[in-house]
Amino acid sequence: MHHRGDRLSWVLHTTQEDIRPSVALWRAMSVPFGLASALILAGTSAYRVLEGWSLLDSLWMSVITLTTIGYGEVHPLSDPGRLFTIVYIFMALGIYTRGVTTAARYVADGDLARAITARRHRRELSEMRNHYIVIGLGRLGREVAEDLTAQGLQVVGIDLTERDNLPEGLRVIIGDATQDETLEEAGITRAAGVAVATPNDAINVFITLTVRQMNPDVRIEVRVEDEGSGYKARRAGATGILRPFTIGGRRMAHALLRPGSMAFLEHLTSRTFQDLHMEDITIEQGARADGHSLRQLDLRNRWRVMVVAVRNRDDDQMVIPSPDTTLAAGDTMVVIGEPGDVARFIEDTCHGDATLPGDEDLD
Repeated sequence: MHHRGDRLSWVLHTTQEDIRPSVALWRAMSVPFGLASALILAGTSAYRVLEGWSLLDSLWMSVITLTTIGYGEVHPLSDPGRLFTIVYIFMALGIYTRGVTTAARYVADGDLARAITARRHRRELSEMRNHYIVIGLGRLGREVAEDLTAQGLQVVGIDLTERDNLPEGLRVIIGDATQDETLEEAGITRAAGVAVATPNDAINVFITLTVRQMNPDVRIEVRVEDEGSGYKARRAGATGILRPFTIGGRRMAHALLRPGSMAFLEHLTSRTFQDLHMEDITIEQGARADGHSLRQLDLRNRWRVMVVAVRNRDDDQMVIPSPDTTLAAGDTMVVIGEPGDVARFIEDTCHGDATLPGDEDLD
């Protein structure tokens, strides 16, 4: 089940600490509080030495002077005591000024807002399930992220620097994807798929290896430039390999030789085209389609969909399968149809609990 995301975008820097705003404010105010505590101790000691008062009287005088409460003198002060009190009051005013300035700067400079926002973003990341991660937000990575977000899916992007013109709904982490901490923050262990799209083959292979070790089951699609890097990426755990120039060259040649079919494919895969939908559908154990042939299912008349390919559990693929092809649990069908018809077909035939009235007609 793919979780749909909202259309809000944000950027999170991995250098931002994950601390409570109250803790961050306390850190900012620690110096003024420390100075105030030191001044109270100094004042207490001074009054004991200069006036010969008890510890409690000296402490009380220090506190009421520092806080400018104005209860009056505990005992009459000597001239040295009065001179010290004058200096003590000015020191207290300096500490107040420092404390107010620090708190105001913390709020005005946006440190408090950033701490609150970063904590909210990390909480949102920790709650994501079955989302997609795009590593490298260059031209290719942006296209991948835009296609995924256009389908309403939750997508997290990772890049070393902030990028402009990113798709709406994309959550971005600014950090190094070769580091386990960055991948963990992106929720790598809970992700449904990862696209590794940086322009550096060696980095892509290393990231692939790291991702596979952290999540043995996730699907990983990797960009590489040369064939040797593709072989290494496969060994590192890549599910699929994408060579942009190779694919681009093939599509350009196809467009020159078969412009009509190429135009149809471009139309079908366009993110703005909603009339037809192509979907990979895996048959669950005990589903309505399990053990029945395509002829028995009568897909065109019952659900108005068409199966253009079937891949079995041994990864053998049949393109334009015959009507007598028998389906089994674990097989994956590539189905084309209108979005509503495809969704109804999945619900009626491919889930393990999809047993409906009229199933006897399939036998």
